[in-house]
Amino acid sequence: MSQPAEERANLELSFAPDAGGTTRLSRRYARYPWSLTRPFWIDRAPTGMASLIPQSSSGLLLPGDRFTQEIALESGASAHLTSQGAQVVHGLMGGEPAQSHWNLSLAEQSYLELILDPVVLFPFSGLCQSFAIKLERESVLVLSDGMTWHPDAGKPAFDSFMNLLELRNPAGKTRFKEKSIQGSRQLQTVSGVGGMPCAYGQMWLLFGSDCPEEIAFPVPEEAAVYAASSRLSDRAGILLRFLTYDASAFAAYQRRLWRSLRHSLFGQLPTDRRKGG
Repeated sequence: MSQPAEERANLELSFAPDAGGTTRLSRRYARYPWSLTRPFWIDRAPTGMASLIPQSSSGLLLPGDRFTQEIALESGASAHLTSQGAQVVHGLMGGEPAQSHWNLSLAEQSYLELILDPVVLFPFSGLCQSFAIKLERESVLVLSDGMTWHPDAGKPAFDSFMNLLELRNPAGKTRFKEKSIQGSRQLQTVSGVGGMPCAYGQMWLLFGSDCPEEIAFPVPEEAAVYAASSRLSDRAGILLRFLTYDASAFAAYQRRLWRSLRHSLFGQLPTDRRKGG
């Protein structure tokens, strides 16, 4: 018996390889605010990777909104997911934060890239974003997200940007758990040449098995970017965080990181796809 719409996630996607090794979208379900285009295949490595850009019909989050996304990859599948553009988070003095929850499940020897544009936080807005991740043996996840604020707001006046991430093994045991909270007051304390950074981002490289010792996160040097990487506990992977002075610099740096990381993992750069690559 099918579940009532209000009990299902707002977006449910499953990917599986066909007999020839090409990853196909094997299950799809979308309700407000999501709609879906068809996947496309433009990358040579990893072989058969499917790319998909879920579309948000609203492009915004309101106080009290709660959206859930579930992404699953079967054994041997590979997929690249990205957003179609920045999502605006509106605020209300004393209002509840918006919530966006992602459940990611990767079977053995699967590979997923989830590259999200930064959310734009308006005055008094708050966002709680969580990622519940289960990785099986030899699976790999590349995950990137971030935040900025509306340029007309002057100094940042948003409430908070909270990120929760929990990585579990196939048995359900927690390997790694992380919580970060970015507030406008914290960012106002960071200064340097060119003014105050107004965009914050992060990129995770997570492994279902132990992170290989020889894997190093490429950190492109940029004069207007603060960036640092560190290895995670239990050899779960590598995390890189960065600050930039505007959203354009964020997009360019995130793209450079993603392209450099794909090259280091597979020996080939990804094919240009949208927004100049």
